[in-house]
Amino acid sequence: MRILLFVLLALCAPFAQAQQIGLQNHGTYVYDFYNGLARIRNLTSTGWTQLPNHPYEPLWFHYGVQNATPPAGTTTQAMRFWFRSDGYFTQSPNEHLAVMIKGTWTPDNPKTPQSEAFIQGRGLLMGATSPASSAVELWGGTQSTVPPASWSSGLQDYTWYLVTLHVNAVGVGYDIRDTAGNIVHSHSLADTWYPNLPTHQAGWFIAATNGGGNTNWSLTFSDVQIWWF
Repeated sequence: MRILLFVLLALCAPFAQAQQIGLQNHGTYVYDFYNGLARIRNLTSTGWTQLPNHPYEPLWFHYGVQNATPPAGTTTQAMRFWFRSDGYFTQSPNEHLAVMIKGTWTPDNPKTPQSEAFIQGRGLLMGATSPASSAVELWGGTQSTVPPASWSSGLQDYTWYLVTLHVNAVGVGYDIRDTAGNIVHSHSLADTWYPNLPTHQAGWFIAATNGGGNTNWSLTFSDVQIWWF
């Protein structure tokens, strides 16, 4: 019953939005790679700001909040944003981007591979195959798991998608919609791989791998919102 209630709640975005607490508007993030140079920019009410990119690998992208505390009385953290890939999916078919919430992460030595970094939380992976896919991704400290049953393929470059992600102490749920509001991909599950993650965490990140580093592309995360319920 506990799992069933989570699944129903995780995919019920209108209800979650109506109950939102502590809404944070993070503006728009653009991750771009051109002519061998990587940067992350954030658009806020005061204009564009270039952000520090923690380089787990020299050409990778990783930005977010390491640690945060959820508002009192809440059990679930949610994140929503409009997303568009301009060339990343087709030019880097073996790479992927990841979004994690209700977690924590530790910035290691810049020369340390991401696989050895400490990351906890639950979230979403996009890319990694051709055509691009989405899937649940779970982080348990120094390792991660992508449950095979959560894979859905068919994401496209040069296409806007609305992504909504919900995470609580039991598991994770997400849906991806097109501009008409139709669900393109969705999945929810209980986290039986790392079931004992701390429940008081509210850190988050958006990361993207860029192993080849020989193509030009950009990723846009527009109208990024985080809230709790």
